[in-house]
Amino acid sequence: MGYQFQIRDANIVAYLTRERIEEPPRLTGDDMVFFLRSLTHPEGSLISQDATWMDRISRIASHSYEKHAAAFKDTAYRNVDESLLGDALADLRKIFCEYDLYALPLGAGGTPHIHGWLRKAALASKHHALMLMPIPESDSVSIDIFDPAPPIRRIAENPDCWPGVLFWTRGANGGECFAPTRDADKLFNQLSRQFDHGSEALSTVLDKYNSAPRRTRPNRILQLSDLHFGTDEARRREAYFKTYVTQMLPEMDRIVMTGDLLDSPKEQDFWEFDRFYTELRNASLKDPILVAGNHDQRMYGNKIGTLGENAKFLARIQFSPSVIVDDEIRCIFLVFNSSEMQDFARGEVSSDQRRRVATQLINECTRRPKIRGYSRIALVHHHPIPYAPEEAQPIQRGLLGLFVGAEQFIEMRGSEEFLLWCAKQKVSLILHGHKHLPRHRREAIFEDGRFLREITAAGCGASLGKGTERLSYNIITWNPEDERWAAAFYSGAVDGGGFGQDFMTLYQANLERRSG
Repeated sequence: MGYQFQIRDANIVAYLTRERIEEPPRLTGDDMVFFLRSLTHPEGSLISQDATWMDRISRIASHSYEKHAAAFKDTAYRNVDESLLGDALADLRKIFCEYDLYALPLGAGGTPHIHGWLRKAALASKHHALMLMPIPESDSVSIDIFDPAPPIRRIAENPDCWPGVLFWTRGANGGECFAPTRDADKLFNQLSRQFDHGSEALSTVLDKYNSAPRRTRPNRILQLSDLHFGTDEARRREAYFKTYVTQMLPEMDRIVMTGDLLDSPKEQDFWEFDRFYTELRNASLKDPILVAGNHDQRMYGNKIGTLGENAKFLARIQFSPSVIVDDEIRCIFLVFNSSEMQDFARGEVSSDQRRRVATQLINECTRRPKIRGYSRIALVHHHPIPYAPEEAQPIQRGLLGLFVGAEQFIEMRGSEEFLLWCAKQKVSLILHGHKHLPRHRREAIFEDGRFLREITAAGCGASLGKGTERLSYNIITWNPEDERWAAAFYSGAVDGGGFGQDFMTLYQANLERRSG
């Protein structure tokens, strides 16, 4: 069997194939209308020798659309209520859960071989497998997905496998793997020999593939931010969060902390952070990279003129130097202090600071010419892309409206100049914190109408949950060979109930575009 669809619907399809997922993905009324209407015309989206199967899906999708059309219209740009979503998809889920194996090609829109192979596999697999085929024109764009279903999460974890085919099996605890296109045909042949033995046998094949040595391993950065040591929240949650994070460190190449390590520049706050930092440092192969935030040098994060300013702990914390070259992951980190200027909780990266970092970068590249081709990541505390009242839904559930209307007191002044500087210095990614909101934005940077490059800004929430009651961290994964980047945003309840992936994005860092 086969189903051809827009890549935007990949997560809905993955959700439908799982018999039990506690929370459905966040979807707007428009998302649901687009998805259901694509299934009402099976001749354009479904592939099968069984006409009754195609007709069955078409009838169910049409009925669901007609039944809920008014409700979807009312929530066109808002999230559909979970109960409504469950009701609208219940009957389709019964059909999509009937298969033992699923296959989804990604990034292979320009590879006719993959789609031809999948079309043949869809017909040959009959009722054992469902081949999910993104429309070729649609999977050339970057992928942004809220609440990714378990199989879809593999994409952000393995961007080096792009273009590839995502395989997974039925059941809440089914097997999953993301295989490069060069391995897909061979792996599917191994899987097809197990069709008569059920999903457990298929999962064993996928697990064996995952455990085999890989040619390369993608680079991974763990981003923490806004820890605010010195608060009651930090004291109560530190032990759990530190224990959870430490178990991930063997898979991480670098840790970055993007500011507000302290709640206020005070002695007690410093020693509480120092204990956390020392234990994390001892468990890591490399020292974490530390970025200064406004709370690290201003009393409770604010100052007016020099009132409230206290730089005593900037030297004691030993914030990272401006330029850090990591040869193992072929990356250059450019570190900025966005809190050395401005009043209240505002920030700015001055022209003088940008020039100092540029000078140091030139010196490093002159001494070691080979590093000119390394990926470049800017680290700063304040958000370089301003928030707007019409900002899209937040990455974390339940955070709508947090800090809305206070932008003028916490903004990053001169953000346009900073972004232009980053574009000219070939920075493709900026990691930041500050607003306690996990955030992902892309910005095309132009100068005098000429396109320079696209920059992505990834913001981490408050890692110990200050003001949000959600613990937070991000994982950035990339393959330096082709600059394929992925970012996964995680949050968890403060009671230690574990973490879930709220959002994932996969994109090309150096996206080619033409101006005007």
